[in-house]
Amino acid sequence: MNYAPAVIVHGGAGRRDPTQEEAQRQGVRAAAALAWEHLRHGRSALEAVELAVRLMEENPVFNCGVGSVLNWFGEVETDASIMVSSGDAGAVGALQGVRHPISVARRVMEETDHLLLCGRGAELFARAVGFGPQVLETEERRRAWERRRQTILEGEPAEGAPDEEHWRRLRAFHRRYLLEPGPAQESSCPPARAEAAMSQVGAAAGGSPSGGSETSPRQPAGGEAGTVGVVALDQQGCISAGTSTGGTMLKLPGRVGDSAIIGAGTYASPAGGASATGHGEAIMRLMLALRVVELQQQHVPAPNAAPLALQAARQARGQCGVICVDRQGRLGRAFTTERMYTAGYTNLGELPPERSAEGCVAEARGG
Repeated sequence: MNYAPAVIVHGGAGRRDPTQEEAQRQGVRAAAALAWEHLRHGRSALEAVELAVRLMEENPVFNCGVGSVLNWFGEVETDASIMVSSGDAGAVGALQGVRHPISVARRVMEETDHLLLCGRGAELFARAVGFGPQVLETEERRRAWERRRQTILEGEPAEGAPDEEHWRRLRAFHRRYLLEPGPAQESSCPPARAEAAMSQVGAAAGGSPSGGSETSPRQPAGGEAGTVGVVALDQQGCISAGTSTGGTMLKLPGRVGDSAIIGAGTYASPAGGASATGHGEAIMRLMLALRVVELQQQHVPAPNAAPLALQAARQARGQCGVICVDRQGRLGRAFTTERMYTAGYTNLGELPPERSAEGCVAEARGG
């Protein structure tokens, strides 16, 4: 039996940046077109997903691969996962020095009995199978890191901003453990350890320990590019999903987000597949991708499954989005943020551009 192929792509959920909007829209459309070209010629969903994600990992307008944001010490650590409807899956977390973490995740799936490799172990595995080492940092990401870090050290987040609590807690953590280790903390964070950590920060910044620029905005800049994801159905009825990200800017080293967690950022079953994007901790708490696929397993069509799964995120004020495909080749998308650029194809043609978050939900429910 031949199935009608389908693919949908996202370029991350977050705040809108007018200066990057057109480039990001073109990026997701190019990725969707590449995947569709492979699917309509009978290639596998797994291959289509990997190739489309790799294309976006090469595009610096997205927060993945070469465009990944920097952690607190000014380093790039990437997360990625890939899964097929047979149940096979692979993932990497906090991986450094690899241009295409989605391909390393696929190798984890195909060449080991592990599901997830992280940090130094993931890097050693990547080197063993032929990846890297490669430099991922861009000048633009370094400048953004300097501005945002200086904001956290000297300013306060904008009142009511979606990520206000995140930045506030990060600033408090830094002041307690790295800048101001007092007597109460000396046993767990002695001054020598704090000084060594700050030296690392200074070295990473190529300057002073503050790592800041001379001009320091008082509010975090908006409009960061986001995680990328692809979900596809091939003519043999196999569904695959993949997700790749550089994570959250200024995250603590070693932090692993939803994009590396099967069931949170990525999931696929014979009924459907999903890829999530947005605030990773909220997505992990909700196991958002799995929620979507469980609805599809209950015969909820993809256009309805995405917004239904996001109801829990809306109630928790989670900033996230999700895309999905079901076994009938229907596409779904929904998001709670200002924007989530998407593109896709079915036998009926190209997916229309998304509207606002509310409009996208209404559109999805309309079928």
